[in-house]
Amino acid sequence: MEKLQATFPWFRECAQAATLTEIGKRHDVLEHLDHINDEMELPDEPEPHVSLQSEMKVMREAARALENNSGRNQRPQVKNNER
Repeated sequence: MEKLQATFPWFRECAQAATLTEIGKRHDVLEHLDHINDEMELPDEPEPHVSLQSEMKVMREAARALENNSGRNQRPQVKNNER
């Protein structure tokens, strides 16, 4: 069952009922998968702190990357009064 869930992670969310029958015993597959997921869940990670300074740094890096790539695959620039 664990292999099935690993192969098809959407299975538990989509299935409404699933049973497994062994000789003389019947098992609820969805209940089993819920139990496994409860055991495996990791504690929630705190959200990373984002500051204005870190946002500015990321924006500068993105601007530099755009400047470095500006000559590639680009048509000649046309000024507003030339259109």
